[in-house]
Amino acid sequence: MDHQLLEGFLNNQAPEIDAQRAQLIRVLSRSGTLPKVADLQVQYIHSQPEMFVMIPGKQLRIGIRLLQQPVLALVALRYGIEWHMWYKAVQGADGDVRVADLAAARVAVKFMELLPDDDRTELFKNFPDDLKELFAVVSKSSFKLEDFEQTDIQVIAKFHKLQAPKRPINPDWLRIIDYLAVPTEALLMSGGDLRLNIETRYLLNVYGCRPFPRPEAFSFASSTATSVSNHAFDLTQKQREQIISTSFLHGLTSAFRQQQHDLFSRLRKALHLGNSTALLTSPSGTDISLLFAGMCQALYATPITHILVASDETGSGVPMALAGCHFADTSALNQPVTKEAAIAGFVPVEVLKIPLRDAAGHLKVRSTLDAEVDTAIKNAMEAGSKPVLHVMDQSKLGYAAPSQEYLTRIPAQFGNQVLVLVDNSQLRMDVSRIENYLNLGFLMTITGSKYYTGPPFSGALVMPKWFAEAVAACTNAIPTGLGNYFLKSEFVNEVPMAATLADGYNYGSYLRWYAALVEMERYFAIPSTLRSMGRELFCEHVAGRIRNSPFMEALEQSPNHQAPYAEEPRTIFPFFILKDGRVLSQPQADRVYRLLNMDISKMAPFASDVEQRIAAQACHIGQPVKVRYHDSEPSAVVRISLGSRILSESWVNRDVSLFFYEIESQMHQVDLVCSKIELILKYASALEVA
Repeated sequence: MDHQLLEGFLNNQAPEIDAQRAQLIRVLSRSGTLPKVADLQVQYIHSQPEMFVMIPGKQLRIGIRLLQQPVLALVALRYGIEWHMWYKAVQGADGDVRVADLAAARVAVKFMELLPDDDRTELFKNFPDDLKELFAVVSKSSFKLEDFEQTDIQVIAKFHKLQAPKRPINPDWLRIIDYLAVPTEALLMSGGDLRLNIETRYLLNVYGCRPFPRPEAFSFASSTATSVSNHAFDLTQKQREQIISTSFLHGLTSAFRQQQHDLFSRLRKALHLGNSTALLTSPSGTDISLLFAGMCQALYATPITHILVASDETGSGVPMALAGCHFADTSALNQPVTKEAAIAGFVPVEVLKIPLRDAAGHLKVRSTLDAEVDTAIKNAMEAGSKPVLHVMDQSKLGYAAPSQEYLTRIPAQFGNQVLVLVDNSQLRMDVSRIENYLNLGFLMTITGSKYYTGPPFSGALVMPKWFAEAVAACTNAIPTGLGNYFLKSEFVNEVPMAATLADGYNYGSYLRWYAALVEMERYFAIPSTLRSMGRELFCEHVAGRIRNSPFMEALEQSPNHQAPYAEEPRTIFPFFILKDGRVLSQPQADRVYRLLNMDISKMAPFASDVEQRIAAQACHIGQPVKVRYHDSEPSAVVRISLGSRILSESWVNRDVSLFFYEIESQMHQVDLVCSKIELILKYASALEVA
């Protein structure tokens, strides 16, 4: 719809439009998030400038004067398009037009909540009086759909002139509205903890991402998190529309289960997991660690020892999750909890941390890590405890431990006495290596939000057949406190283990995984030879750019060939930032990281137009990780990383020559990232870095 909105603005000759150029550009960029409803025509009316009328199933007519307020026009379009989408869906059920009225009003309110502060202020200056009270009612936290008054319905009905039935609205339809009358970008933020929330000025979460496309930013942050792509967002919008239609035809439960089954089938195919494997999805990688810890409590009567390898380079909440403690102040189901407090139903377990570095900050060699792991397993067994080994492959800086040689010996040496879980959260692993791990009988955690650049967060547990059968046969329930985090529907099949969990559906978690799957499928559509060549071309450029820079120093992976490198090609490039020959501290590196990700063109006295353009460009890279500089001085590294999207978006035209040309354009973006770092260091005092 964005081209239609642009056409409407350009046809409007009001002088206010020119005066609001900056706002107009921002609004137009957001218009790309509007759903694309087939066969719906948007018509701009000059003869009736105040008009806003919906011709059901055909047309949305907007008076030209509305376009003098771009933000109001955007909200009106969002409302009108949403109404038509629900109207179309409910025609397959009982045709109750009130369903479309309620759903569109609810979506419009939530859409407005996700506008920047300045835009919302501008919006409410011009908001129509007859809708102010209505939208105020819908936006109240105490609002219930079943309490919606007939008079409120009549306020909405004036836009389409259709008669509403007198009977109460079908409760099943209200449930569909409750779950799915939410903008896609809001759904992508739902069903997870507070890390998904965005601030109200730049609309970024704590990882510098948006829940809708941010194409204006150069993004090389896949080792941390990435804003959803236009391609994935559009298909996720369509998937939400499909779920809505299917829910009216077959009911919420049937529709969700079918979509969940299709998602898992496509994930298995994309990652070559095999049909015998089972999947569990969760709101995040840390949440899947928590669910796994709870499953272990149900499965094993003996005490449990979680042996966490690379504890210094895993998610910060993972050790708490494995210990059965809350790792944030809010759960994945938005329940308030107390961070670090024990979760109800968990019995005490030991979490043994094996870091990659020693107390002095030196990176351990593989043989040392292997020996530590071996000792930890044997000590746990001698103490009568069940060893659960958490393998790292790859960490946030590209390391893996213990060694592949040691891992292949575990089944023969310990049999089924040791449970092995591979942390593959970065998912930078070739599918053949995934198959090898599963053939060894190991479990695996994955996410779709790192290498494959799906929206944050999405976690999944990949279970070989033997473990899935043990879960299905287990009659013990997981700890009751996990009811604050998970729903029964997280488990594809009904199992006694999940009996204490609540009913319901986490559409936020589902849609985040759907968006990630879209990225996986278009990545694997690239011929494998081209994928390898493109990856090598890009990664060599990044490594060389860091190596040849006087203000960046690579975190060398140690000259010792026995250091715990991942065996996959290197795609994460951590580096220190130097100013006047001295390494930046962790807070200084964090400041540079944040300045990179915003327009700073008005924050310092930049000397030229070139500097202004560089300063204005948002550059999103991997957030700082604490590391000692030369094994002594406390500091941090930031990261430039290859994500699958760099390759897949270069293959859009399926032309080999254009493929490498597009990759080179991404390499030029890396050059600009480096130029902006240099610019920030040049104006460090004004930018409060030094």
